[in-house]
Amino acid sequence: MNGDKAGARAAAIPEGALAAGARPGASLVQHAARIAVVEFLVVAVVAFVASIVYHRFVYGGVPSFVQYSSASFLLAALYLLICLLDDQYDLLSEKWTRYGIARATGSTALAFTFFLAISFLIKIADGYSRGIFLTQILTVFPIVIVVRMVLAQGVAAAASAGNLYGHLVYVVSLGCADQRSQIEQKIGVAPNRILNWVEFDPNLERENTNPEADTLTKRLAAILRECRKLGSNVVVLAFDPQNAKHISDIVEVFSELPARIQLLPTDMLSVLQASKVNYSGQLRVLEISSRPSSLFDRLLKRSFDLSVAVGSAILLSPLLLFVAIAIKLDSPGPVLFRQMRHGFNNKPIEVFKFRTMMHCPEGAAFRQATRNDERITRLGRIMRRTNIDELPQLLNVLIGNMSIVGPRPHAIEHNQMYLESIKLMSRRHVVKPGITGWAQINGFRGETDTREKMLRRVECDLYYVDNWSFFLDVKILLMTVLSRKVYTNAY
Repeated sequence: MNGDKAGARAAAIPEGALAAGARPGASLVQHAARIAVVEFLVVAVVAFVASIVYHRFVYGGVPSFVQYSSASFLLAALYLLICLLDDQYDLLSEKWTRYGIARATGSTALAFTFFLAISFLIKIADGYSRGIFLTQILTVFPIVIVVRMVLAQGVAAAASAGNLYGHLVYVVSLGCADQRSQIEQKIGVAPNRILNWVEFDPNLERENTNPEADTLTKRLAAILRECRKLGSNVVVLAFDPQNAKHISDIVEVFSELPARIQLLPTDMLSVLQASKVNYSGQLRVLEISSRPSSLFDRLLKRSFDLSVAVGSAILLSPLLLFVAIAIKLDSPGPVLFRQMRHGFNNKPIEVFKFRTMMHCPEGAAFRQATRNDERITRLGRIMRRTNIDELPQLLNVLIGNMSIVGPRPHAIEHNQMYLESIKLMSRRHVVKPGITGWAQINGFRGETDTREKMLRRVECDLYYVDNWSFFLDVKILLMTVLSRKVYTNAY
């Protein structure tokens, strides 16, 4: 790298946008402040109107304006305080971009809980009936969700139109030129902007014999001056393993900037997607892999599994009985097919399905079903196309070795076919397998007779593992019923 390259400026940022007094960061703060004010007013107004309407229709009169307006503003203040403490108005964080609606819903629930407790403690609940309280809950909850959705779409639209600027990123690359396109695509998502990408070779100084040549220190100083000039608030140091030894010295130089200094080891791009900073004793560490979720999340998921499994078993019991009788009449053999598959933490589990093939003796060699497979019975073809054959796995869910939603469990022999060629294959098993999953609603089901097919399925499963949320489970379950892709390659 030479001095001219170090001073090059990316054309993506117009000079006027970086002038003094027009800092993009201020625009982000202004958007966040407006959103916070809007949500505060929405909660206050909706709660107040709900109480007035209820009082008018039930009691036939107009209630105390002071009592209900103060109560509504207290509720709104609690909601806003919870959102601020949860850092929900950081428009670049996952709490806004990915989990905004879920966080807003949780904040609303907590706000009503605290409001009820405070009202009782300071005795302002007199005359505040349960009917009014329930009316406010039933009104505020859906309005908050709709408003958060609209505001999120507004932020995304402003970012796409260039009216909202996020992080101004300056990338210093140490031996990562071949990955530039991939990294820029991930970092430069709206509303972030990449100011410049600099290729930097820490070993260049050793090769220079010309005393007039720029030294390592001078080149770093030139980059530092440009970061100040462009107003960068994030510096990403992307490095390969060969240059990792220089990072400590380079970080020391850039620590002078009032900016976030971020390290990006490019040989770990895939595993970093699920990483987070945590503590080991009193040391801060980069946690690459962890337990699938918190205790609360696991309890929530298990409650969801049991509720859906019990409800589905009761609702579908006539169908299950009819299918069982039809299987016995259609072909000889047991009603249920049992197969050992990998479950949570690679533990073998026995998975139940309605039998769709001619009965094979135990110990027969594993062979995945193929299109027009002669082993599949007439009834079996119908069950496979409609996914009815998977319904007995509700029993696995009740037992606890499967979930309603999760990576589909593969036969042990099937997994072993790809363990060496797909390195992260077994990482699918850090959560319980599911009856349906992200791969299935995206059309990646059926025969996986090539590495590429299995790789696409594994990628979907790992996306689910790294991005799990209660609402994602609900979405997958609904899509399982409604999406045509679920029935793709069903034979």
